[in-house]
Amino acid sequence: MIKKTLTLLALIAVCSFAQAQNDDDFQMPKTLIKIYPQAFFVSTFQLGIETFNSDFSRSFNFDAGIRTQNSNWYESYSGGYGEIAYRKYFVPMKIRKRNFLGAYYSIGFKGGYYKVETYDNYSGNNVEETELWSFSPSFTLGIQKTIWQIIHLDMFVGGALGIPVYPDNAAKVEYPEIVDPSFKGIYPKIGVKIGVGL
Repeated sequence: MIKKTLTLLALIAVCSFAQAQNDDDFQMPKTLIKIYPQAFFVSTFQLGIETFNSDFSRSFNFDAGIRTQNSNWYESYSGGYGEIAYRKYFVPMKIRKRNFLGAYYSIGFKGGYYKVETYDNYSGNNVEETELWSFSPSFTLGIQKTIWQIIHLDMFVGGALGIPVYPDNAAKVEYPEIVDPSFKGIYPKIGVKIGVGL
């Protein structure tokens, strides 16, 4: 699935590049499709879409992700999530040196559902299974720019608040890592998304 998505992004980029070569007046796309490569480190595939208003001063960003079995010392997670974010570009996306550049702040909310298997750290045996809902409001600052008029780099930094919610009588995860859905508290949110225009 990951290879197919990367291939699709590459094909869209090639088509966009060919169009840009034939059009001296390059236009900023109204809609971008993006992947989040850092998510692969926790066995997660995330795909997103950003849609702009007419003057590229505001946008909505939608992300969806699927996490397969990803184990650490104590537990393994599988599940999915969705995230919506409002972005205000205090530096609107404008052409600068033949490429578009903009800066924004973003307010978002993420929600997901996961199944969790916990392990005995000494024996490695499965102890129990549980489930949880994970919620996370966030705030980020970011810069987005194009490269070669076709590739969009979305670089951001900020923070989020992890709020795990367990069903009644469900066992809580005792030792969550900061990248786990069961993490409770404030954690940093930083990364780079790679996208192309639609």
